[in-house]
Amino acid sequence: MSKLTKDAKVSKIEDPRLSGYTKRSRSGSEQVFYTGSDSRDFDRYTAEGGNKGHGVEMHDKPDTIRLRPPERHYYAELIDGEWWWLNSCAECNGRPRDSWSSYVECEKHNVCRTCRCTRQELSEPPWGGKDGWQCVPCNNAQNDAIKRERLSAVAAKEYRDFDYWCNESVVCPHCESTHDPETSNDDPDDDAAECDVCGGIYSITTSYTTTYTTKVIGERVTA
Repeated sequence: MSKLTKDAKVSKIEDPRLSGYTKRSRSGSEQVFYTGSDSRDFDRYTAEGGNKGHGVEMHDKPDTIRLRPPERHYYAELIDGEWWWLNSCAECNGRPRDSWSSYVECEKHNVCRTCRCTRQELSEPPWGGKDGWQCVPCNNAQNDAIKRERLSAVAAKEYRDFDYWCNESVVCPHCESTHDPETSNDDPDDDAAECDVCGGIYSITTSYTTTYTTKVIGERVTA
């Protein structure tokens, strides 16, 4: 039994064809029930020349069964020998929203995490995130607020350029956001970089630490 059985049962799958089936995979929201080690018919694929790279289509095995759930956020799970529809939406199950573990969200909870607008109301693709997706206007407003906060914090203290020397990470000298160095070659010295928080431009100089290793030549001197 999968650990995902913590998701709520919705209803038993009343399909006599599934008797004896114990394996299921997903293809989008579609549930694929199969026997053996795979749902695909590799014998047919090979017989039709697919292993020779001729663009042959892969088919399901004759006994593979595909079902679409009653709701897109349902999935099939074998529980105590019976197939059930389970609800995969985290919020429906009383858990925090988590796009990385929720396979599909229900229509009610499939909304912007900030303003709660629906996907039908979007005019452009949203930004993803662990706590759910975010519409572009909300994402822009959030980024602008972070930029103002960080620039204000820097402006409130004396600017000293040596505060940005020899740090363990790349620190933007405009807003003090930290970044991984993004360079186009192996020598990042003086490569112009743009801060993805405030938009400021700065150069990067890499500092290296030299160490030495020594080995005895000939016989080791002991006296």
